[in-house]
Amino acid sequence: MTRVKISDNQIKYDQSHDVLHVFFYPEYLTTDDEEYPGILIRRSIKDEQRIAGLTIMDFLKRKENSGLDQLLPNYDFTNLTIANH
Repeated sequence: MTRVKISDNQIKYDQSHDVLHVFFYPEYLTTDDEEYPGILIRRSIKDEQRIAGLTIMDFLKRKENSGLDQLLPNYDFTNLTIANH
């Protein structure tokens, strides 16, 4: 399985609430679905199969206990530098 590497230029991190926003297609109009508790998948309104972004609540907590790998196995968050955001 090929995993999508998430890079620093695709994210916005809200440190005070531990929320990570990932933008694949920031220009798209989207609708959000909470597919897992605290994880929202943003899909394009025009093409609901295209994932335009993610919002992950309690990001660092989930990353530390490997919960992200189980819930979102197609995405690789390992190289992010959260401290800069």
